[in-house]
Amino acid sequence: MNESDKSNPMEDSNEKELKRKLAECKLIEETIEDLTTNEKYNEFFDLYAPFWRESFIKSYAHYKATLLRVGPLYLDQEEKRAVEFREDALPMLFMILQKKLFNLQCLWRAGKIELEGIESIYDFEAWEKDILRCPFIEPITREEWKLFKKAVASGNAFDAGPLVNEDDFFSQMMFKWQGYDDFKKYYNQKGESPFPDWYKYYDLHIGTSHLFLLEDLKGPRELELMLIGHDFEHPEQRVLDEHPEIEVPPEVKRKYDTPPPTPVAAPPRLPMMPYEDEDIYEFMEDFEGDNPELLEMARYVIDGYRESRGNNMEIDVENAIQFLLHIKENVPMEACGDWQEGLRLTIENYKEQQTLGAADDVFDEYQMRISNNIPLSLDDQYIRMAEMWKGVADSFKKKVLLGRKVLGEPEDFSFNKF
Repeated sequence: MNESDKSNPMEDSNEKELKRKLAECKLIEETIEDLTTNEKYNEFFDLYAPFWRESFIKSYAHYKATLLRVGPLYLDQEEKRAVEFREDALPMLFMILQKKLFNLQCLWRAGKIELEGIESIYDFEAWEKDILRCPFIEPITREEWKLFKKAVASGNAFDAGPLVNEDDFFSQMMFKWQGYDDFKKYYNQKGESPFPDWYKYYDLHIGTSHLFLLEDLKGPRELELMLIGHDFEHPEQRVLDEHPEIEVPPEVKRKYDTPPPTPVAAPPRLPMMPYEDEDIYEFMEDFEGDNPELLEMARYVIDGYRESRGNNMEIDVENAIQFLLHIKENVPMEACGDWQEGLRLTIENYKEQQTLGAADDVFDEYQMRISNNIPLSLDDQYIRMAEMWKGVADSFKKKVLLGRKVLGEPEDFSFNKF
């Protein structure tokens, strides 16, 4: 490739901006020329004092150029607003399908059914991420759709349950809709329902709560084989030491058992370096005390940043008000002792009602696609994520087969057939 063929993003951006400004200047000149010389405007201008004409023409030309520049941005924003609630309704399909898949997993683990393409418990985790393309889930019925809408209207749809701490981002990221083992562990330890509200609502109205109580005939053995395979592949981690309940014949274990590593004394635990604003300021006071201007500037910046964070709360309120101003119908304010909380609740309830209103269109399109064998429309990010998780599932399944090989068993999933 020649040096001249290489593109410079900064230069390309500058060139585009220059072309845009030149086009805008040309449009302004053409508009001024048209308004000045075209007689069709005379009837309008004759209504006003002559000395305003030149000023109006220049202002209008700039206004028109600005409108054509920023107008598409606002139009795009308005178009997004029009489909916003339809997009919010799409996860409703996702959640209904997750519950249907979970019920199938319970039946499969209990040996009640076989599912084409399902070899392992890890396949369910892979299909969780690709739920909209899962081939063996029966399509959502109209009754299930209405049931979910009732769950939303009654406030029994979106609480993820006790396995998710709403204040902990990590727990939210680690939550699994098909997390059968996590659900079972919580149920056995707490004796309480581990499920999201939607799962409980579905079970209550469809009568499927007994499926979770069926005996898991496949999961425990498969997890044991996976741990044996992992221990064989990574003997230095000695994961089987943490699972004395897993029995491995001594003559087999000697093939991959390794002596435990020599203990190494842990270094003393020291506190983390300070990174908060006040910590940094104290450091500067200790080591930059001979530079009062720097300390004054630092104090100013810290206080200014705090003030800006406070202003961000006002910006959120301003955005909320702008959102309400775009609503064409009257929206009653929610009664609340705190006006900001009332504003938040008003918008939240309005969005929920609009989402429910758009939901039927989403479901009708879903049924149309299912009936005509038309794949659901999915963006590339969804497909890439689904493929990645299928790869994760495949790596786990390989460890299961390796565990069988270590034990001298066939390297297949025949142990999961009943």
